[in-house]
Amino acid sequence: MAKAITQERLLFTAERLFAREGIDAVSMRRIAQEAQQRNISALQYHFGGKEQLIDALLTLRLGVINRRRETLLAELEANGRADDLHGLLTALVLPLTDELSEADSHFVGFLQQLYGIRRGDNVYGHLPAELTAGLSRVSDGIARCLTQLPPPVRAQRLRLMALQLVHSAADWYYQREHGAEVAPLELMRADLIDFLAGGLTAPVSETVTGLLVSVRQ
Repeated sequence: MAKAITQERLLFTAERLFAREGIDAVSMRRIAQEAQQRNISALQYHFGGKEQLIDALLTLRLGVINRRRETLLAELEANGRADDLHGLLTALVLPLTDELSEADSHFVGFLQQLYGIRRGDNVYGHLPAELTAGLSRVSDGIARCLTQLPPPVRAQRLRLMALQLVHSAADWYYQREHGAEVAPLELMRADLIDFLAGGLTAPVSETVTGLLVSVRQ
């Protein structure tokens, strides 16, 4: 029990410091000290190096987020809305932004910091399916709703969607952290869903169409 409590304290401390100060800026020694561990090697003992600590933080949060997302996807399927873009975006956005309502969670800020030092496809790609299956399914579903788009445009918009989700949620988190007045969480994420839907389904301009033709030539 004491070991589990120590691990949890170290994880929550690391998440908070990573979110507020940046992953590269925070040392393992600093995390141990902030977590009130007399033995500064406590983090190495429990988790190994910083990369293993990062994966432990992802595991801590993504298990819950994945289960929320799988539940929303099951509800969509039960209601015959498996290919409904707005419903799929809701299943994408809500589980992550639910973390913003948790008093002890700094996950969204930490995730933005992680996106800053890793390419987006390297944030989750090495993790087991029980942490990422819901994200993969919802991403595949959204892609099926965009078959009218040229493949390069579709791929870029899906990437922009992922980045916009993380950075918009993190912007709300950081504003609140610094005491700024923020929109109600429900309003922020409902508008974010609408914004993402609009961006994903925007008509392809003549400029982009022409550039695609020139690239193929």
